[in-house]
Amino acid sequence: MSTHPIKKFTSENGKAVIGYEGYVYTLERKTDVKLIFRCQNRDCKGRCHTNTNSTMDVIVSAPTEHCYASKPDLVPVLELKNKIKLRVPETEESSSTILHSAMRSFPLDTADQLPESETLLRTSRRQHGVGAGNKKFTNNSHKCAASSSLSERKTSFKKQAQDINQKATNPDPNSLVQSSIWAGQISLSQGSYNDAIGHFQCALTTQQKYLLPNHPSIASTYNHLARAYYKQKKFAESIPYYQKALKIEQSSLAENHPTIALSYYNMSTAYVGMLKYSEALECARKAEEQLQKRSDPDPTSLGRYKRQIGLVLQNQGNNMEAIRYYEEGLALAHIDTDNDEESLSIAYFNQGDVYMKTNKFTEALSSYQKTLEIELRTLPDDAPTIATTYVKMSEVNLKLSKYSDALKYAHAAVTQLRLQSNPDPTKLSQYLCQVGHVLYKQGKPSEAILYYNECIASISTIVGHEDESLGGIYYRLAECHSELNHDVEALSFYQKTLDIEQKSCDDDDPTIAVTYHKISTVYKNMSKRNEALKYAHDAVNQLRKRPNPDAVQFGQYLYHVGTILQILGRHSEAIRYYQEGLTEILKVKNEDDKSLAPIYFNIARTYVHLQNFTEALSCQQKTLSIELRTLPDNAATIATTYLSIASTLTGLQQYDKAAEFSQKGIDQLLKTLPPDHEDVLEQKSYMEKIRKKQLIANIFKK
Repeated sequence: MSTHPIKKFTSENGKAVIGYEGYVYTLERKTDVKLIFRCQNRDCKGRCHTNTNSTMDVIVSAPTEHCYASKPDLVPVLELKNKIKLRVPETEESSSTILHSAMRSFPLDTADQLPESETLLRTSRRQHGVGAGNKKFTNNSHKCAASSSLSERKTSFKKQAQDINQKATNPDPNSLVQSSIWAGQISLSQGSYNDAIGHFQCALTTQQKYLLPNHPSIASTYNHLARAYYKQKKFAESIPYYQKALKIEQSSLAENHPTIALSYYNMSTAYVGMLKYSEALECARKAEEQLQKRSDPDPTSLGRYKRQIGLVLQNQGNNMEAIRYYEEGLALAHIDTDNDEESLSIAYFNQGDVYMKTNKFTEALSSYQKTLEIELRTLPDDAPTIATTYVKMSEVNLKLSKYSDALKYAHAAVTQLRLQSNPDPTKLSQYLCQVGHVLYKQGKPSEAILYYNECIASISTIVGHEDESLGGIYYRLAECHSELNHDVEALSFYQKTLDIEQKSCDDDDPTIAVTYHKISTVYKNMSKRNEALKYAHDAVNQLRKRPNPDAVQFGQYLYHVGTILQILGRHSEAIRYYQEGLTEILKVKNEDDKSLAPIYFNIARTYVHLQNFTEALSCQQKTLSIELRTLPDNAATIATTYLSIASTLTGLQQYDKAAEFSQKGIDQLLKTLPPDHEDVLEQKSYMEKIRKKQLIANIFKK
């Protein structure tokens, strides 16, 4: 039986909690003779038993073995939180006043374990809520609590400053450091970063006067200073303080102490802010290596450090390795605090982004879903972050061709953002555009147009009607109108897109060529062939500006010029563009590629117009070879090719072969048409003409 001191607390849900020899236990069950406590670490099987009286001051049997090392420094933190919980129902004081009072007894030599002020304020506010019998706040009560909290913080800040001034005349070092650190944290939570730095410097000056230079508490204050600079996004200024903290920790703490790992992690996050990814990766890896020195590394911290490595690798573009670290880090995740949940939510979101970049859409959807579950559980109902996740889920469902789900989440994103009294117009326009995009993919261009127009109405109030951000929306509107054969409207929006691109894009940007090509296609549909030819040439010339244009795109645009020239009857020029386009396409595709069949066929038609039947026949045979290999046996297109070959052979006066291919064409038509169909009868008539020509040719031969 042991008589070591036992620290007693109460959990938020009223359960008994004890601290003993650096471990924290929660009451699991009780018997007639003892109380049985289990370790708070959910993966640990450690247990201890106490006496049953209300004092719970005796361990009646030795605790069972734990899977991790004891953490005695955490007990003061638990005592602090317990004091806050017990104090709330006894007083009408503000949350900040309660916290200030409780902080007076927090020991100086464990200041490195001092929680963030916002965490402690949240503990107090929760207790206020429980006392009022209101465990779940509505949106309005969230806002009231936030307003009240701000007022309390301002009052507390003034009180902290007064206390510090009073103690300056008759300084109590321990109280002065505590008050300065707490005042600094209050300032930090209010965004008063320079005030926070002043308070932390005051604490540091006192510590350096009364403590040894390598005392861990001094390292903790360096970390507070680094954090204050980090919060201002002054990452370069934060690094030296993180380095000073690390130097003290390495000289004063055990070689495998986890605090050293945490300092490496903090430095990694600062380097990420500076976009120095090599240094960030080095520090993140050192954090992981440091923690792995322990026989029982804390899984929550290890998971966080692995996820940090994943984040840096993601920023470096090393997506496959980033995925591995995200997966390992998230597998170790333990949700113990609100901050942990926020961290996990971000990690799942980033993991989803990496999966998207590597085309692992199913895995991306799962990651975004986990992000959404955390956000819906922890964030206010009108949080705009939730809308961002909804949009990501819409995008990945669109990649998976799950259009109904994609539309559902796109609508959810718009609805979520509109819960705010003044939603960000830029984001709202993006989400409305996503709804339109899904509707277009569903084959609903008329409905898509409504959302695209609403999108423009939202963003144009901020940026006007000619901002480069509108280029993509104008383009999508043009696509919708083109789909509906609204040529005039399509042309108008393509022209607006082109105007923006010419102002905002690089001179050789291939995006401009795409828009030229689209305008040309619309003019071609409108039978405005000269205008169509002009923009088709513009598209080709735009791509020629690049040293190595995409071969398939370049080939297709050259081919498009050829089709317009063919319509205009300029067959020799058309052949030149056809051949140049085909040469480009064959750089990346085989001669028998399925997509080349219609190109060969059109080139053959142009050769026929030029009476070059030999070249025409060569192209038609290539078309037929591809069609016989790739199309269904009864495809009508094959019949068209047979009959075209028959016509070309007639031009070459090869009547026997012409009759053979004409019969093959008729047989192909009969696979899907009745014998008396007009197409069949027409080809039979043509067959008779070939035979007559064959007969006459044979007579002349004799």
